[in-house]
Amino acid sequence: MNKYEKIFGKEDGNIDPKYELKKANYVIANLIDQRNVVLNELAMVQAECMMLNDELAEYKEENEKETEEEETNEE
Repeated sequence: MNKYEKIFGKEDGNIDPKYELKKANYVIANLIDQRNVVLNELAMVQAECMMLNDELAEYKEENEKETEEEETNEE
């Protein structure tokens, strides 16, 4: 039995549809909120990844320039 079956299951067999619908709406709202939190965190991670990628590209360019300068100085 999963957690949703525990929430919606009644042992006595008397089911109040309005009450069950209200519980279902709360569960759905909570799942949507959790999804939104995860999507926000994912967007932040993606933004940070893009920033780090840009910094890495700049670092590589600087490193290549320094390497070229050292090679010309050695000649």
